Amino acid sequence: MNDLTRLIEALPDFEATTIADLKRAELGVFSFEDVFDVLSSTHGLLKNLASQQDILKDDTYIPAQLVETLRERINTFNNLAKQVRGFDVTAGDPTPRRQNLITEIKNFKTSTITQLYPLVTLVQLRQLDPAKYSTGLQTMQTEVQSVLKTLKEKDEEATKTLQGIKDISASSGAEAYAHVFSTQATTHKDISQRWMWAGIVFFGILVTYLLYLLFNGVPTSEDLVHAVRDISLRVLFLVTIYFGLSQSVKNYNVNKHLQVVNEHRQNSLKTFEAFLNAATTDEVKSAVLLQATKSIFDPGKTGYLQKEGQTSYSFSVADIFKKT
Repeated sequence: MNDLTRLIEALPDFEATTIADLKRAELGVFSFEDVFDVLSSTHGLLKNLASQQDILKDDTYIPAQLVETLRERINTFNNLAKQVRGFDVTAGDPTPRRQNLITEIKNFKTSTITQLYPLVTLVQLRQLDPAKYSTGLQTMQTEVQSVLKTLKEKDEEATKTLQGIKDISASSGAEAYAHVFSTQATTHKDISQRWMWAGIVFFGILVTYLLYLLFNGVPTSEDLVHAVRDISLRVLFLVTIYFGLSQSVKNYNVNKHLQVVNEHRQNSLKTFEAFLNAATTDEVKSAVLLQATKSIFDPGKTGYLQKEGQTSYSFSVADIFKKT
């Protein structure tokens, strides 16, 4: 008789797992809804096998090694479920960590089907009426051949998509973080509008005061001291208004420049994946990466800033990518 003690010890954590919680829909673009069906179907298979303890105990029919394999598969599922529940998007770059975990989950299902299919077959045959064993065996053989064929096709598909996964790992992260530049662009747009209105107000005050001086420019006081004081106050007021106007224009130009630059960066990251997928060679993909890097690190020339304030340093960053 097979000893099911170790198998039973692994079941509490397994049975306590709520499959719906593994979607992690609250994570948005970093959720695990893409592999929820994989997790659900694998959980159902393991749960069904673990519930057949009366059959699993029969060592004359079920090899002990298959029982141990089932226990190991359940423990591995518990570990994967724990990683999904504890996935933290703030602990480093979440994109590669999420992709690696998704790949591990998919590989786990494939290996589970391969390793436990003999156990599934034996359990199903044990549940059949002995008079129908012959028909059941033929059905199982057909299913085994179908599964083996499917596994072969999946293996070929996995080989083809492995490179694709590597190619899009960077692009998926770029698209996910495009909203960072979108937020910055919106912020600078709002600030630039405030400075624009401030500049209009200062300009209006300046024009109004100049008109006032046009008709009241000569101090009426005959006392030299009072005349000097009146002129000084008027000059000081003009300087203050001019300073406010110049600062408003300067801050408007700076924020408008940053708005345009961040919008350009956002558009670059959003279109990065499309250009990368269209590339047919590694050289073209490298060129796309360098151009995307340039669009991010180059301050850019928008016409809002003085020429000397727009020095480009993106090529030094591109050289780093070439060397790596």
